[in-house]
Amino acid sequence: MNQDDLRMPGSGNIWQNRSFLLLFAGEGISALGDAVTMTAIPLIVIQETGSGTQVGIVALLQFIPQVAFCLLAGALADRWNRRRMMLASNVGRALLTALIPLASILGRPVVPLLYLVAVPLGLLSAMFAAGYQAALPSLVRKEQLGTAAGYVNASVTLGYIMGPALAGALAHTLGAGTTMAIDAMTFLVSVTLLAFLRVPAHALDSVKPSILGELWEGVAFTFRQPSMRVLTSLVLLESVASAPLVTAITVHVVRHGMSSAVLGTILSAGGLGAATGYALGGKLAHGRAKPVLLGSLAGAGLVNLFIGHFTSPLPLIAGVFLSSALNASFLSVNLALRLTLIPDELQGRAGSTMQTFAMAAMGIGTLLGGALIDWTSGASAIRASGAACILVGCAFARAAPYPEVPA
Repeated sequence: MNQDDLRMPGSGNIWQNRSFLLLFAGEGISALGDAVTMTAIPLIVIQETGSGTQVGIVALLQFIPQVAFCLLAGALADRWNRRRMMLASNVGRALLTALIPLASILGRPVVPLLYLVAVPLGLLSAMFAAGYQAALPSLVRKEQLGTAAGYVNASVTLGYIMGPALAGALAHTLGAGTTMAIDAMTFLVSVTLLAFLRVPAHALDSVKPSILGELWEGVAFTFRQPSMRVLTSLVLLESVASAPLVTAITVHVVRHGMSSAVLGTILSAGGLGAATGYALGGKLAHGRAKPVLLGSLAGAGLVNLFIGHFTSPLPLIAGVFLSSALNASFLSVNLALRLTLIPDELQGRAGSTMQTFAMAAMGIGTLLGGALIDWTSGASAIRASGAACILVGCAFARAAPYPEVPA
């Protein structure tokens, strides 16, 4: 029996695959809740303390454990039942998040509670992400991986587009603290959906005695397997190049006298572009992965060269939409190829290795981009990002080997 025979059954239409639909909806709803939290927590801290420093500290307390725990979470996803891992993570996040509106309703200080729950929320987020990414390849047929990964990422992106608007409206009506109840409810809805999910037993075969040995297996596969090394290098370089874009666009828009409403529209266009690129990238790459992968990256870079020259809203909206769509297409195809290459018993560790190094690369890119913005301008940083993406796409045109998205 081959690996595809062990996957959950599904027809040629991925929307008729019950297991995929449950994961797709559960992850999308979780992302909506995360986006509500991302917006509401800074509002709570500002309203209670007026301190931007404390906003940064709370955000850092959530972010650091996600990075630090990411590799271990991947190893646990390869040891444990991935469905139960996702369920436990979202139950924990629902309970911790529900404490915040409860404290707000009772008139208790909320900020000290945020300090207490920030770290465990970050840890549980890392566990959920590792579980869902490791489970996805076992729920769809191999030839559907690219499309499935793209659709899931598109649902996550849409959640992050709708979440801030929903949080802002609810915070205005109910208060930021009470708004967190919506986040807790989204996690409970996700738990309900994932409770019906069934992950094939073959995904749980490999359990080894040494957790450190398992971690090293994931890192070694990511950087030693020839095709994985090429794909990983592409993502890390793209992460450095693209990380400062939102900041650079924000500075560019503000310095040209455009309003915050215009900025919000431009960034929303970027989110819609990303959702479009994720949804289409995997489908377009069947049988032509290399040209779609590198063409999307270089194309996004080319558009960014033009964006750096735009000084009015409509060209910026169109340019950011197109750039985000092409960049998301690149990421979608890259992810589909990596999911195809990684053995099921390594999905958690290899995926978490990639995520950890990508977050580190984004941190480097953000720092370099920030320095470039201060030294020159937002427009120069946008153009530099574009030039870097074009150079990376051209430099890797002769890199070998490139796998294909199964047709």
